[in-house]
Amino acid sequence: MNGTIADNFVYVTKNDPCPICGKGDWCQVRIDGNYTVCARVSEGAIRQLGTNGAGWLHYTGDGTERQPVVAPRKPQAPAPEIDAPAIHRMFRDRALVQDGLEVRATAQRLGVSTASLNALEMGFSWRHGAATFPMRNDRGRVIGIRLRNANGEKWAVTGSKSGLIYPLRIPTNGLLWICEGPTDCAAMLDYGVAAVARASCNSETLFLCAIAKRTKRDMVIVSDMDGPGVNGAERLRDALSAHVAVRIVMPPAGFKDARQARIAGKTLDGFTTAPAGAGATR
Repeated sequence: MNGTIADNFVYVTKNDPCPICGKGDWCQVRIDGNYTVCARVSEGAIRQLGTNGAGWLHYTGDGTERQPVVAPRKPQAPAPEIDAPAIHRMFRDRALVQDGLEVRATAQRLGVSTASLNALEMGFSWRHGAATFPMRNDRGRVIGIRLRNANGEKWAVTGSKSGLIYPLRIPTNGLLWICEGPTDCAAMLDYGVAAVARASCNSETLFLCAIAKRTKRDMVIVSDMDGPGVNGAERLRDALSAHVAVRIVMPPAGFKDARQARIAGKTLDGFTTAPAGAGATR
């Protein structure tokens, strides 16, 4: 394999998704198509890249290593810097017009409370036709904007940096529950616990380790009921355990994530400890 990730790989898009996981974000493909760095799937990979499960290198060529007949993908220019805090304030103001109509409509559609969405400072982008959620670093600064439309499609405002999603007024003591995505975070807040969400099951490990090291509060990772989710939870647990006590739980059987369990009226007592090696099962 010649070259480096930075020189010869480009990010996937919705129109040109990852050949391994089928998603349109986070992953990268080499311009000749022979190799893919998938951020979600480890099974069948040549090796792991980066630290804390940043991605897995897969061979996706046909065995000949020849250049494709079609023109290679053009490397994408770096996204421009954005004023994420200002953009968030604009989107938040738009969500609050007409007595918070968009927040109330989104809460009803997702089955979570308006109070939890307001705690996460949900906004709304007319341009994207999507609810917006500020992504923050470990100190609370807004560094990016997460988008989620009514169809459940998720992406970010161009130029965003990936970060954590959580209320600024999060309690400073007691267990901290870690979940995936803003809607699961809203569901956990509805359970009445302190919660913080990652943008995906393989992201924001460094921010969470910084919080763990600074606060020394024990943590519970809520894993989705799928292989990538449990794999990501196990890697996060291994990283956090150097600083605090941490365990992994999963929603009750038959429910994919915390929001589904909450909508069905399940309590946190029904969440089960993930069995060792659960992430190896797909």
